[in-house]
Amino acid sequence: MTNPTTQIALKNTTDSSTVYAYVTGLDINNNNTYAFLQPDGKTLYYPASPSAPQQPLAVDCAIPLGAPGTTTTVTIPQLAGGRIWFIVGDKLTFLLNPGPGIVEPSVLNKDDANYKLNWGFCEFTCYVDFVALPIALELRNTAGQTQTVQGLPRDGLDQVCAQLTEQASENAGWGKLVVKTDDGKNLRALSPNSGRIVPSSTPTTNPT
Repeated sequence: MTNPTTQIALKNTTDSSTVYAYVTGLDINNNNTYAFLQPDGKTLYYPASPSAPQQPLAVDCAIPLGAPGTTTTVTIPQLAGGRIWFIVGDKLTFLLNPGPGIVEPSVLNKDDANYKLNWGFCEFTCYVDFVALPIALELRNTAGQTQTVQGLPRDGLDQVCAQLTEQASENAGWGKLVVKTDDGKNLRALSPNSGRIVPSSTPTTNPT
C-alpha cells in the first residue's frame, strides 16, 4: 500500500540564512488541483480563480530554511508533477490567472519578477530545464536503503558556463545558454531545449 504522505528533509547547505523553499504539484486526491505547501510544512493551499490576470497568491507559501546547516522537515501528500523550488536571498513570485492558472517563475522571460534572482528547483520525476543552485537528493526507503543523487559542486555552474562559452566558438548557439547577472556573474545555464526558445539575435551570454 502506498503511503499517503512522504517526509522530506530540506537542508540549507548555502552560506545564507535567507533561503526559502516552495513545494508545488497537482493533488491527485483532490481532482489534480494545483497546490502549494504552506510554511507549516504540512498544510496545502489551493489557489482560487482570480477575477483578473496576474494576481498574487492569497497565501505566502515560502518555507524558511533557517540558518546554514539547518534542516527543515516537511510532509508532502501524493502530488503529481511535484517540484521543490529553492531561492537564496529573496522570495519567489508566483501569480494567478483566471481558471485558476498558475504563472510559475520563468528563466526565459526577462520581464518575469524572478528572472534576475538566484533560484532553482528539483522535480519529483525528472529535471531537464537549467542549471543554477546545486541541489542534491537523497532517498531512504522503509528498509533503510539509501539512494543519493549528488548536486553540482559549489563551482559547478561556473564550470558548465565556462565550457559552454568555450564551445560558442562553433557558432552553434552554445554561448547563449549562459545567463549572467547585471554585474557579470553566472546566474544559470539553460538546457539546449530551453535555448531553442531564445531568439538567435540575442547576445550570446544574455538570452531574452
